[in-house]
Order: sequence, then structure tokens, then C-alpha cells
Amino acid sequence: MGQLRRLKRQFERDSRKKSMKELYEHCDRVSEQQERELREEYKKAAIDQDVKNMTYAMYYLFGVHLHDEFGFGGKRLLRLFESVDKEIATWASGGITTGQLQQKLFDTTGIDLRLDGIDFRKETA
Repeated sequence: MGQLRRLKRQFERDSRKKSMKELYEHCDRVSEQQERELREEYKKAAIDQDVKNMTYAMYYLFGVHLHDEFGFGGKRLLRLFESVDKEIATWASGGITTGQLQQKLFDTTGIDLRLDGIDFRKETA
């Protein structure tokens, strides 16, 4: 097993237990090229974790607010989350783009939702 592969596997094991700072120190034991590659992988892992945390936070926020504002119970929320998970899987596999999802929301509800400045507006005909 090559040194880079061995270090990547070590990173996977270590990342479950150590902070990102400690993992960067792991790079001190490798060549300059390997260090760049490892740092890039560490950066991707940190970004992936941030995306997961943000996604979970959105689920939590929507669940709490749908319950508080509209009386959604556990069964209805689970059905909603399962339905959204299916759409996310379709989007993640490339079956639908973010733009198509945005257009679908507009077509079905008349809401033009844009997150680049949070412009929520309902189109009226």
C-alpha cells in the first residue's frame, strides 16, 4: 500500500476522533505534493461536514416551525421529510437541476424563491 493511500486511510480513521487542526498536523510527515493533496482532502471533508450540518439544521428548523406555526405532527413531518429525501436523491443523481426545482416551485405555488439576497415574492396573475 502506498504512503499516500496509507495516510488517507489514517485520515479517515483519525477524522472520527480528531479536530481539523490535529489532522493538518498530520501533513507534516509527508512530501510537499502529498501535503497539498491531503490538505485539499481535509478541506473537502470539512466542507462536506458543513453542508451536512446545514442540511440537518434546515430539516430541524422546518420541522419545528411547521409544527409550531401549522400544527404538523410527527407523522406528517416524516412523510414530508421522506418526500423531500426522494427529491434530494433525484437532484443529487443529476435527474433534476436546482434551477428546475426552483421553476417547479414557481409553477406550482407562484413563489419565486431566490436565495441570492433572500427575495421571497409571490407572483400574482
